[in-house]
Amino acid sequence: MSQYVYDIVNNAGKQFSSLKLIKDTVASDYVIVCGNHPYPYYLAAALARTVNEAVARRVNLIYEGCAKNDFFESFIDESFPDIVRRFDTLEDYRKAGAYEGNPEVSAVSDETLIFFFTNLRDGSFENSEGIKSRCTLLRKYLDFAAETENAKFIHAPYIAPVDILPEGMSGISEREYEVVYRNAPENSPQKALLKLEDVCREYAERIRINALRLDTMFGPHIPDDSDITLQKYILEIMHSGTLTANADARQNYYSASYIQDALIKTMIVAAATEINGNIYHISSWHFSLFEMIYDLYTLLTHMKIELRLEGEASNTLKYHVINPRKIRFIATGKQIKAMNTTLRKSVHVTALSAMQDYEHYVTEKINVYYGKIDRIRNLELELILDVDRICKKHNIKYFLAGGSMLGALRHGGFIPWDDDMDIGMLPEDYKKFVKVCPGELPEKYSYQTTDLEPESLYIHDKIRVKNTVFSTRYANQFQMQNGVYIDIFVYYKTSDKPKKQQRHIRKIMIMRRILGMRWVNKPRRKIHYYKSLVMLPIMRLFPTTFYRHLYIKLLEKYEKKDTHFLIDGSGFNLQNVGAFPKEWFDEITYRDFCGHSLPVLKRYDDYLKHWYGEKYMELLPFSSRNSVHDVIRIDLGDRLFPETDGGNFHQMDFRGELYEKLKKE
Repeated sequence: MSQYVYDIVNNAGKQFSSLKLIKDTVASDYVIVCGNHPYPYYLAAALARTVNEAVARRVNLIYEGCAKNDFFESFIDESFPDIVRRFDTLEDYRKAGAYEGNPEVSAVSDETLIFFFTNLRDGSFENSEGIKSRCTLLRKYLDFAAETENAKFIHAPYIAPVDILPEGMSGISEREYEVVYRNAPENSPQKALLKLEDVCREYAERIRINALRLDTMFGPHIPDDSDITLQKYILEIMHSGTLTANADARQNYYSASYIQDALIKTMIVAAATEINGNIYHISSWHFSLFEMIYDLYTLLTHMKIELRLEGEASNTLKYHVINPRKIRFIATGKQIKAMNTTLRKSVHVTALSAMQDYEHYVTEKINVYYGKIDRIRNLELELILDVDRICKKHNIKYFLAGGSMLGALRHGGFIPWDDDMDIGMLPEDYKKFVKVCPGELPEKYSYQTTDLEPESLYIHDKIRVKNTVFSTRYANQFQMQNGVYIDIFVYYKTSDKPKKQQRHIRKIMIMRRILGMRWVNKPRRKIHYYKSLVMLPIMRLFPTTFYRHLYIKLLEKYEKKDTHFLIDGSGFNLQNVGAFPKEWFDEITYRDFCGHSLPVLKRYDDYLKHWYGEKYMELLPFSSRNSVHDVIRIDLGDRLFPETDGGNFHQMDFRGELYEKLKKE
């Protein structure tokens, strides 16, 4: 399975949900009629990605009139075998019987969304029989929509590449397309499109129907089928290390769409229930062919590529562009923002996918480390080894927690996109640790808790590397140690009774918000803004340490009771994860972590399934491989290199760099 394909499917599915492009009806059928192109598979998988147990949805692929794609068939089998049903004909679909996930749902739902795809570039529409056959099949599915209550129909042809537009035009709109191609040959893809749309017009008064015109697409496993031969350029690079472009590439302008953008725009049209009988152009951007070639050349900096220009440049600008702006009339601001990926990123993803390169995919969030992530991890590893030494000396039990435990089991070290380390303890071990650790840490570290640094009101303790900065926008507000760190999480007892557990967790979450608001000393943004505006003046009557004391007291509520469940005292993700059986924390074992043997829970499998789900050993989609921390300031100072560590450089001053003094020798 291509990780790049799944990443796009995962992103699109999340966008469908977050932008509310899918109704949460009791039963919804998505019927996708394939059309000899990968796009219908992408749409089926993205819709399947949104399915959850609370809503019985069916995604149905029908192959009538087209061939199957072996790669995407395998992808569906591996990723969504129980969600996407597949049929050879409409008749097979109608005879399928009850939906396996909900026996009360009939084979044909009252809520049916039908997508009818046609690939006008596959060579089937260069004769009258091919065009006539597709028009007949389209009528068959339109009749099916007409007899199905509450059905909506989306006609979605993948249109032929736009020829050079007449002089004076740089883009062609929906009705203008018919004017430009009114004299196209009878057996041509352009004329086939107009005939298919004429069939749709016959049904516009009878059913809810809209039409899309899908432009040239980029994306993993999307083949070249136009003058925008991205895959050809990638193959040339792989085979010869050369990228050859014609000199007139700067004068030739095309439009195209990234596969993820097309998916989101398709669902925006499908969700626009009040709009009927419209045609929309689906495209992301227009660009000169040279822009695409140059993006490809500059993005693959890890490869030695020779760029060559051939031929002579033309003095005439040539446009092959469709105008996609009409869709903005039915899209909200958030939807508009979500539906346009940059050309640069789309070229990057397409190229790396074709090369099967999983190492050089870079997200914007990973770029914030400016190449220093390995040094940051080395500092954290040095720190955890000192912590391990102290714990062994004083017989204190601790274990790698959260992402660090997952990293040890799945990667043998740090999760490649993680930037910190987490350790866990039970209260009895933590109390011993907090007494001995600050005094036994080397001088280059600082133990951070409210008792030792009153300006810090973090709910959990941290150990920092001095003279470094590794802070979020939130943390940088306070004049306290903000360096590279490890987190110390304590697992406290909670009630054995589910309802009392829930109440305990709920109170902790509320108290955590109160403590955070008092620490920042400003009203909360957006949600609860007005309530916090009223409460804050009253809260200021008590010192911040008062609220931390209340929080700790709440965490320790069940410590003297004989209960059998624990909760993470940090409060992070507490409502989603809930309580852990106490017996999981009884024993530890050791696993390799960057060449060192560090402790994890012996019941690590139970813990990780509880925290991350049954498939915790599977890698996340590429776009989700980001740190959870919004780090905005990184400064390693004299720790930047091992050989400068502790040298005579300016040392950290909370007020700013111009206040800093040289370290005394």
